[in-house]
Amino acid sequence: MRKNKCIVIILIILLLNVLCIYIYAQDITDLQEQSNTLTEELNDANNILKAVQDEISENMKQLQDLDIKIAESQDDLNQINIEVDDLTKQIEENETKLSRIEEKYENLRKVYINRLVAIYKTPKLQYLDVLLNSSNMIEFVSNYYSIKELIRFDKKIVETVKQQKDEIETTKSILAEKKNQIVVAKQNQIKQSQVLSNTKTTREYYISKLSDEEKELQQKIDTYNNQVAEIEAEIKLLAANSISEDYIGGAIKWPVPGYSTITSQYGMRVHPITGAYKLHTGVDIGAPMGASFVAAANGIVTKATYNFAYGNMVIIDHGGGVQTLYAHGSEIMVQLGQTVSAGTEVLKVGSTGYSTGPHAHFEIRINGQTINPLNILLDQNINSNANTENLENTENTNE
Repeated sequence: MRKNKCIVIILIILLLNVLCIYIYAQDITDLQEQSNTLTEELNDANNILKAVQDEISENMKQLQDLDIKIAESQDDLNQINIEVDDLTKQIEENETKLSRIEEKYENLRKVYINRLVAIYKTPKLQYLDVLLNSSNMIEFVSNYYSIKELIRFDKKIVETVKQQKDEIETTKSILAEKKNQIVVAKQNQIKQSQVLSNTKTTREYYISKLSDEEKELQQKIDTYNNQVAEIEAEIKLLAANSISEDYIGGAIKWPVPGYSTITSQYGMRVHPITGAYKLHTGVDIGAPMGASFVAAANGIVTKATYNFAYGNMVIIDHGGGVQTLYAHGSEIMVQLGQTVSAGTEVLKVGSTGYSTGPHAHFEIRINGQTINPLNILLDQNINSNANTENLENTENTNE
């Protein structure tokens, strides 16, 4: 910071010297010479400024790279946590199943042993004696079927005991495998947590190297990223609890009737406000303040609120895990839980949230994941006049 101040002072001195030379110049020759001197000194000053800016941007770039690594590490850790939770649940289910099977097996085994003892104690000719001692044909048939059922019962006990014993062994094998898997998963969990912790420590180091102005800017970037992360998590939760397993939205329609200029595409870019290099999760459509921003398909409004990053925003669930998001509106025109049809006005175009001018930010998500909206909008020939050829420089886009 002290170095930067010194450079600024040098620049001021240079400019004052140039001004003095200009005032006291006596003729055209002097003016020409002074002009050349001015040009050289201004070039030198610009070079100094560029060196300062490069130094500043390098620290900020390191932070951006670390933020990307932290986000990736956090995603990996979240996946590992899900895997650990899933394995823990499977282990509990298999342990419960094993306990239940073993209890049934033990009860049946006792019955089986008692039958074996009874058979062993029963004379071999007893069944025949029962039949021969029948007083009539009806009793003979009855005794015959009783003996047959008893034999079938004994056979079924033997088969069931064998099946349950095999099932116990299979369940024990699955349980052992799941326990081995969870050991590996927990080891990965510890490693990934350490990677995340180390990356965050490195990030704090680079934060400490920033100037006061840079720290203020970085704080704004962090606030923005936190707000986006909260929305991302909420969107995924909403997608997991979709209104229908099947898509009910119908054809996707162009969301800003009468306006078709794309001012910022879907994809990686430098954010025009924060300067962070990150994914632009939708498309920006140029439109004036107050223009209609409408539902692209039939569905139900699952979010209608203000967000620090997105400004006034609306999310619509179309079933089947498909959602559309509308942002930066000047006014919200729908309510949470409202059923809307394609073409229903959901926002008035505005510039709320992290935005540099009026525009419509539009997203399509499937199971919480973003896709390029133009792939669907243009593939369906929703708006044949959509101007995607003359895209503005992404550094100068609205959001």
